[in-house]
Amino acid sequence: MNFSRIVSVALALMTVTLSNSSAGEGVALSSPVAVLELFTSQGCSSCPSADKLLTALGSDRTLRGKIVPLAFHVDYWNRLGWSDPFSSADWSRRQNSYAQAFRASQVYTPQIVVNGATEAVGSDSAAIRRQIDAALRVPPPAQVRLTVTKPANASGKVDVALDARAGSAIKSGRLNLMVALFENGVITDVVKGENSGRKLRNDFVVRKLTNVLSIAPGSSSKGSTSFNVDKAWMLDNLGVAAFLQDPKTLRIYAASAVQVTAK
Repeated sequence: MNFSRIVSVALALMTVTLSNSSAGEGVALSSPVAVLELFTSQGCSSCPSADKLLTALGSDRTLRGKIVPLAFHVDYWNRLGWSDPFSSADWSRRQNSYAQAFRASQVYTPQIVVNGATEAVGSDSAAIRRQIDAALRVPPPAQVRLTVTKPANASGKVDVALDARAGSAIKSGRLNLMVALFENGVITDVVKGENSGRKLRNDFVVRKLTNVLSIAPGSSSKGSTSFNVDKAWMLDNLGVAAFLQDPKTLRIYAASAVQVTAK
């Protein structure tokens, strides 16, 4: 099987994992889900193994509909020789927010955060699977449903309609409905830094993240947002994830994701 065929198969599996509707409609979750946020960098020699693990988890049929993988590329490795094209200071700040919530003295890569509540080394498969299993044993007190309108071409917009419901059992203030646009199957030839000379594949790369609305426990709300599509992105490899997150504790209560496919 050649490389292009491997990529096609992996992307097909990811699409199945993230969406059970060719119309791009995510099912409101009535069963537990685990949001996996990987903080990574192409400038970190320890990160490619974590990137591969995230791809494997996202392609695992046994986890279909049960996990939402996302990769946030931090920017603090850029000063060491290689500027990660997917990195953002916003993602570094997001990781620092988790460090504060966990009362950690420092940040590191690769790190994975599960449902905003627990963390592990991003390449530690056993620890991550234990945290996924634990998260999937907790009945979700909220639901998120999203519908994606596919752009007609690569220069269009991805429109997202959302429906969120938060149970009154949530002992919290208002929850933020966060929506992320991500891309799969991105290949980079790294020519500097710790991974110099390597060809790296990255999946679930977060391109955009926005807070669409807030919702109080015991209520429901509908909203919408849209993302401009960069011509450099592969339209057929884009996906959208939405999750309800407590802005204070950072715990995630519900999530859903779908793949975007060109018309």
